[in-house]
Amino acid sequence: MALREIIILPDKRLREISKPVAEVTSEIRKLADDMFESMYEAPGIGLAATQIDVHLRVIVIDLSENRDSLQVFINPEIIGRGAELTVHEEGCLSVPNMRGNVMRHVNIRVRYLDRHGVAHDEVKRGLTAGTFQHDWATGTPTWTDTIEQGRHRGLVGLLRIGIGGQALNLGGIKRIEHRITAFSLAWSGTWPLGV
Repeated sequence: MALREIIILPDKRLREISKPVAEVTSEIRKLADDMFESMYEAPGIGLAATQIDVHLRVIVIDLSENRDSLQVFINPEIIGRGAELTVHEEGCLSVPNMRGNVMRHVNIRVRYLDRHGVAHDEVKRGLTAGTFQHDWATGTPTWTDTIEQGRHRGLVGLLRIGIGGQALNLGGIKRIEHRITAFSLAWSGTWPLGV
């Protein structure tokens, strides 16, 4: 296993669309192992391959206290969502020092391959479902489109109307840009609400 650098917003590599894994090989299993090591070091409970600049549809999750409940999801898909929603606090390893309340589906039906290439179709619940939804959105068109469109629309509108009639310095604009990005992602249902 090897530590990989986790890339941070606004790095444009996070906007690259992830490609499906063609075949589960020893290289893919090594990638998953490296992702776990990098996630534990950060520390976190979930990581998408895009976050370490590998643009393949792979996510890893471990919600255990002892780091002994490793879950690998290759070519993950959300194929169903329950009606019940819940809100809980989330953070993201690619957006350090920012946390917010996120609305997620309590139950989701997912399809994926495990680290051995075995296909699964199952229901995930609670924190596993929430973490899956968070990391599944990384490296998908939903993730990249929302960041780009939300930042552009939000900043242009904000700069046109101003804030209380006061001029903004560059530092103020950067802080507002980060808040608009978070808000626009929340509006799309993929990122923290109330940031």
